Amino acid sequence: GTVLEVPPLILRKVRTYKRTPYGAKIIYEGKKPKEGDFYRLLFETQPKMAGLPKKTSEIIEIGFGGNFESLSNFVKEKMDKEVRVDEVFQPNMLVDVIGVTKGKGFAGVVKRFGVALISHKAEKSRRKVGSLGPWTPKRTPWQVPMAGQLGFFLRTEYNKQILAIGPGELVNPKGGWHKYGLIRTQFLIVKGSVPGAIKRPIKIRKAIRPPKSFTKIKAKEIVIGREVKKLGG
Repeated sequence: GTVLEVPPLILRKVRTYKRTPYGAKIIYEGKKPKEGDFYRLLFETQPKMAGLPKKTSEIIEIGFGGNFESLSNFVKEKMDKEVRVDEVFQPNMLVDVIGVTKGKGFAGVVKRFGVALISHKAEKSRRKVGSLGPWTPKRTPWQVPMAGQLGFFLRTEYNKQILAIGPGELVNPKGGWHKYGLIRTQFLIVKGSVPGAIKRPIKIRKAIRPPKSFTKIKAKEIVIGREVKKLGG
């Protein structure tokens, strides 16, 4: 599993959209909602609460799936206030994780596409493609593997089960997390891996294409280093 720190977000504004033949258009943005075709909420992140070496908050837009009445009630209750992760997600839910992967710079075709090494009996280099394509047509098809940028891509990983949610002190090791430090707010543990480097922000949303059934894992404790932490779930 992967332990994530999830500081609370602050609700700042609500946006109302209208569908037009030229795409969705923002027809209202403010503190009080107005009726339209669909709605999105603007939240402010709090990186300082996570102990990150940055002061500037991100402003992120999150879709709201309810009707206008439920939106009005939510905005009235939460405007300019914190929204915590346990108000939105619960253990055993499936979520999608969206993040930017680790950047690996300029990479060759073997690392980038898994091209087989050329035989040592062939001419010149081993770590290249065997052919750039046929003589005709006289151009290189776009499908031919080429060297280039690898990593630092926006990727979505689907259907990760949430194993546990709680305050950070429950799972903090004695010396803090390697290359991260202590979790000062809430934590969320998902089954499996998450794209991106340590301290890079990621988005978590409810799964948009969950399987009809999946095997739930009930996590009651987690081993961190040589310590056993009780999760109480």
